[in-house]
Amino acid sequence: MDEMYRNNKVLWVHNNPSRSSGTFMWDIFDRLKREEGGLELEELALPLMRYHGAFRDAVRKVRAAPDAGVVHAQYGALVSVMALLRRDCAHIVSLRGSDSYWRFGTLRNRVGGLARVLMSWIGCLGSDAIIVMSNRMTSRVRRWPGLARRPILCIPDPAGDIFWPPAALEISRELLSQPFVVAIASLQHDNPIKRTWLVSSAADLCQRAGMSLELKVLSGISREQVRSELSDVHSIALASTHEGWPNIIKEGLLLGANFVATSVGDLPEYAGKGSGNRIVAPHPIEFACAWIDQIAAKVLSPHGIAESLAAFHPDVVALKMKLLYLALVEEEI
Repeated sequence: MDEMYRNNKVLWVHNNPSRSSGTFMWDIFDRLKREEGGLELEELALPLMRYHGAFRDAVRKVRAAPDAGVVHAQYGALVSVMALLRRDCAHIVSLRGSDSYWRFGTLRNRVGGLARVLMSWIGCLGSDAIIVMSNRMTSRVRRWPGLARRPILCIPDPAGDIFWPPAALEISRELLSQPFVVAIASLQHDNPIKRTWLVSSAADLCQRAGMSLELKVLSGISREQVRSELSDVHSIALASTHEGWPNIIKEGLLLGANFVATSVGDLPEYAGKGSGNRIVAPHPIEFACAWIDQIAAKVLSPHGIAESLAAFHPDVVALKMKLLYLALVEEEI
């Protein structure tokens, strides 16, 4: 492993002058600061481009910042370009909606919006992973030139603390301690169509982050044995390149297990809004983040929180960020 990826510092680069702006960003930052697991978080505030010499001062601040394993730009536009000045590390850029839309308002608004989108695109081109706020943004950003194969994760900003029931506000320990069993099935473990290694890598990442996640690999066993093995499974994982209608998903659904799968067969129809099922891109971090949502739904359901809202919890967002940082620090993206 290269020396630069042994550094466990994560540097957040932003241009919010105080905590009265970028409130959602600070919600995530504060939760991550409380996370355990060997990562060190530090923020670097850049000046707003409102005075002569601000650009020069911003460049100097970025170059003088401490060494880091990961630099996370909050958000796109000029901040994401500035973050690329640090070439001795991995890069992430989080995009707001305004970083990907520009065809609205007056001519001046459109010109400014286009400049913002172009800078965001440059920031994305130099990044190892991109975070967006919605699935629609994922589709939009994936169409940008040069980004087709880059990991683009949908991690919405969390809802603020004051909106959650007090008993459901702090769940970080429960997210880690909640027992969660994932199963994957293949007649041949090394079947290139099934891509079981993607799921294995995702499970390994979750375990290194301290999650109580167990992976069952079902291969070469009878139907009766499959039935027995699925009795305590919470989620079925499927990373196939193509399928008809995967039998293991049918069997899991009948026994009360959700699924996380690539977009094959009719599975998207079973992963609608409000469902515990997820359709993901074929990447380990995508599977890991989907499992976090499913675990969070189990943790929050006793508090009357709908499973479709689990992804908006601050601790859920923080844990997803933690997994992404670990994957980058350990050169798995």
